[in-house]
Amino acid sequence: MIVRVERTAFTAIISAGSWPWSRSPFDPSRSILSDQYLSPELLRYRFKVSSTARMIQLTSDPLDTSAILHSVESDEAGAVVLFLGTTRRLTDGRETASLDYECYPEMAEKKLAELESQARERWPLLACTIVHRLGHLDIGESSVAVAVSSAHREAAFDGGKWLIDTIKEEVPIWKRENWASGTSDWVHPGVDSPSSESGSSMSEAPRSVSSEVRPA
Repeated sequence: MIVRVERTAFTAIISAGSWPWSRSPFDPSRSILSDQYLSPELLRYRFKVSSTARMIQLTSDPLDTSAILHSVESDEAGAVVLFLGTTRRLTDGRETASLDYECYPEMAEKKLAELESQARERWPLLACTIVHRLGHLDIGESSVAVAVSSAHREAAFDGGKWLIDTIKEEVPIWKRENWASGTSDWVHPGVDSPSSESGSSMSEAPRSVSSEVRPA
C-alpha cells in the first residue's frame, strides 16, 4: 500500500512497511512523520491541513467522518461542508437489503483527482477530501464523503454540491442494489436507478477490486 501526502513544499511517498507514524497516518490530529525523519525546514509541515491539502481515497473500511472533517480544517476557513451519501432502505418503493460498490481503482482515482482540480478552479476552496467506500455496505452505512472548506459558505456549499453531483455522473464506480426480495441490479455512473428488474449476473458486473487504500 502506498500513501501519498501532498503539500506545497514536498510530496512524501512511503511504503507501508516503513511508516514512521506512531499512529494512523489518516488521523489529521497527528504528525505525518516523526520529527526525527524530517529536515529542519520541513519540521513545520504537519498533518494539519493547509490551504493546499488534498486527499482522495478509495477504502473498504467504514468512513471516519471525524477524521474527514478534521482533514479540511484551516485557520483561514470560515465554512466547512461535509456531504455523506448513506445507504437508504427504500429506492423507488423497493426495499434495499444492502449495497456493493466496485470500481477500476486507477480510473476512479484519476477521475476523482480531475474533478477535485476542476472544483478548485471554479471555487476558492482551501481544502478538499473525497473518500469513497468499496465493498459491501449495510443499511445506514456511508458510501461516500465529500468535505470542503473555504473562506465563505457559498463556495463551500456550491463546490461540495458540484463535486458529489459530478462524482455520481462521471466516476467509474458501480453500485449493486441488493433487494430484500433476493434479486440485485447494477447501477452504473450517471444512472439514478437500476436498469433492469431482474437480478444481474456476475458477467454484467465490473471487475472486482482489492481492498487497497491509495490516497492521491
